[in-house]
Amino acid sequence: MHKNTKLGIILLCDIEGPVARVLRDDVELLDAAAEGRHFLDLCESESRDKAAAFLHAIARNGGAFNWELNVSREDRVVCLCFAGSRSEDGLLIVGGISRQALAELLHIASESLREFESVLSSAVSALHLAHSSAHPNEYVFDELTRVNNELTNAHRDLAKSNAELSIALRRLAEQNRQVASQAKLLDIAYDAILVRTIDGTIEYWNRGAAQLYGWTAEEAEGKNIHSMLRTVFPDPLENVRRTILEQGAWEGELVHTSRDGAQLTVSSRQVLHRDETSHRQLVLEINRDETERTRTREALRTSDRMAAAARLGSALAHEINNPLAILTNSMFMLGVSGTTPEGAQILHRAEDALTRVTSICRQMLALYHEKAVPGKILPRKVLSDVVAAFADQIQAKHIRLVEEYDDAEMIAVESDLLHVFSSLIRNALENLKDGGCLRIRTARVRTWRGKMRRGLRVLVSDNGPGISREQQRTLFEPFVSTKEQRGAGLGLWTTKNIVEKYAGEIRVRSSTQPDRSGTTVAIFFPTIFTQGRDRKVSSNR
Repeated sequence: MHKNTKLGIILLCDIEGPVARVLRDDVELLDAAAEGRHFLDLCESESRDKAAAFLHAIARNGGAFNWELNVSREDRVVCLCFAGSRSEDGLLIVGGISRQALAELLHIASESLREFESVLSSAVSALHLAHSSAHPNEYVFDELTRVNNELTNAHRDLAKSNAELSIALRRLAEQNRQVASQAKLLDIAYDAILVRTIDGTIEYWNRGAAQLYGWTAEEAEGKNIHSMLRTVFPDPLENVRRTILEQGAWEGELVHTSRDGAQLTVSSRQVLHRDETSHRQLVLEINRDETERTRTREALRTSDRMAAAARLGSALAHEINNPLAILTNSMFMLGVSGTTPEGAQILHRAEDALTRVTSICRQMLALYHEKAVPGKILPRKVLSDVVAAFADQIQAKHIRLVEEYDDAEMIAVESDLLHVFSSLIRNALENLKDGGCLRIRTARVRTWRGKMRRGLRVLVSDNGPGISREQQRTLFEPFVSTKEQRGAGLGLWTTKNIVEKYAGEIRVRSSTQPDRSGTTVAIFFPTIFTQGRDRKVSSNR
């Protein structure tokens, strides 16, 4: 009747403790390899010292009863009440889930294990004697045993959880160190780098942003960037947000207002990032200050327009001045030859008008003659400044830029060189397609076109579609443009006038063949003052 009842285990061990046979295991604590293992190895590590004392008590007294030991298998631990007895043939060890179960196991052993009668004989009497002295409230012991088992298992689970938590904490600490390292790198950057929500609330603000805009990270974080910086967008804000959400990024030029009220023009790149932890949508925004470059670019454009207007006025004044002289002489001759009083009055008014027109022409001619004093100029520096002014256009069209500059000086007015170089580079960039190549080179030369002169040659080359031969014939004439409706036809004309003003020469070589199309403009400036033989080469900047 006890066959299917889960009571505990019965072991037959050698005198020294190794398990000889597993006689019963209805709580499924022992595996097939239990036989041959030492009894101590079946117990949990924390119970082994107590198990060793249990075996010692059996050896000393011939038997022991009511020893609580933890038996473990893999991740399961069960506390059993053990009793044991010793004979010449070996040890009988019985473990029950309670004292009552221990007594029942003893009874089963005495009835069914006749072959071990010599071992059981002394054990039965000792165990029954000890059991008879047990407290009648057996359920108290059973409950304590159950609670102890649960606590033991809970302790094991807690230790496992602590180990997993320790690993997670180490990983989190490593991630924090990486984040801190990345934050330091972001603080080193000169660009303004910030992280914000899609609606504009600032969550991260690096040192570059603090230096550019004037607000510290503590002051900026938590505020709305568009309200704080009074952002002016090239497109409506909703369109910008839609582009970021649909395409994942947006690039463009913004106008911000710093803390001191200064207006800043920045090139902005904004990239959408989805936080895997919080599932929030954040925007990484990188802003680069382009205020000075924009001002330089606008100054170049204004200078070009003013120079073109001044030279056009000078040309017109020069053309008008000759006919005016003829008219003035004719009016004088008419006055000398005599006329009626009314005619004389008309001639007098006409002479006054001619005098005013002549004065205006002289003023326009004087306007052309600039008052700037020439000085020593480094052409490579002027070229670098002009290239920097067109950097946005170069980046937007992915132009490959190759520069090779000679370290030489020349006597000139800086605004003249600015106009010449900006006109040539602008024309080349307008002719280039996306991914084209722009090459700028300066070199000292001794002669050009057969003239034995020392000077500096400036080459501006592109691999654009080229200029046809028909257009090349009229390239330097005023009001002739290769840009159809986009040009006034004065750029190369004024450029040639400036070059000739310095006794220089300008040439154009161009090809429209599909496999080798492109244009090269070469300028020669004489009278170069060299500083040395060092050469600075910068490629693909």
